Amino acid sequence: MKSDIIITKKIWLPLVGILLLIYIIILSINYYSAAKQESHQKYKQHKTSDTLKVAIIGDSWAERHYYHQCSIDHLIKEFSGKASKTVSFGISGLTSKEVYNELYRNTEIKQLMEDDTDYCVIMAGVNDTNQKMSTHYYKESMKCIINYLLEKGIIPIIIEIPDYNTEKAFTNHKIHRKILRYVSMAITGTPINCKQQFRNAFDELLNENGYKDKVCVIRYKSWNKDYKNDLKRLYLNDGMHLNEKGYEVLDSMIAKTISHHYALKHNLSYNIQK
Repeated sequence: MKSDIIITKKIWLPLVGILLLIYIIILSINYYSAAKQESHQKYKQHKTSDTLKVAIIGDSWAERHYYHQCSIDHLIKEFSGKASKTVSFGISGLTSKEVYNELYRNTEIKQLMEDDTDYCVIMAGVNDTNQKMSTHYYKESMKCIINYLLEKGIIPIIIEIPDYNTEKAFTNHKIHRKILRYVSMAITGTPINCKQQFRNAFDELLNENGYKDKVCVIRYKSWNKDYKNDLKRLYLNDGMHLNEKGYEVLDSMIAKTISHHYALKHNLSYNIQK
């Protein structure tokens, strides 16, 4: 009887181990794989108001922007004389793939996308770099987001990967998260300071898909070009999230970008002396 139990254990223990390994591999493949374009019904906008509608979606940068959304409307009015309504919605911790998935899952974001939105500011990618995902993951996921917006007649405005403190963000991780980051780095080959690699990958995306005339990009150097001083002036102590001044500076650039695009599209003049 004992020998039968021992034999059974010898059979089942390796089998359980193999099944567990397969499960971990499947989870890893799903975790590190980029977003895939989903099919959806095209929505034709029917503008019922002359007011510009601006949506800001993404990760914690968009989530924290909720308290600053009115400042963009004020600045757009000042720069272009155009009335606008900005709504911000974000979820802390989202990667670019997860932001894309939320376009289909989250009722608040879905409502924004179907509310005759003119411009959509995407704040995504910080967590891709922080979690050490691959540049392919970021590139393909951003492609899905951009295609989704363009099909709905919404102008995408992409915030390029900002110059946040990647080293400090890595150091601030708790030990279990730091171990996960090392595993990710081994799998993806992404270094701790990977911001420029992700920016380069995004530029490749723009060139490969002919997005240059269809997508507005807010380059980090247009508002976040002085790394050492900006970390003190624009960022919180974690070196990863913006403070009040940071949002003020970024919002000014977002408003200028929208005003500039709108003016060119409608052959109007605008004032950006600020």
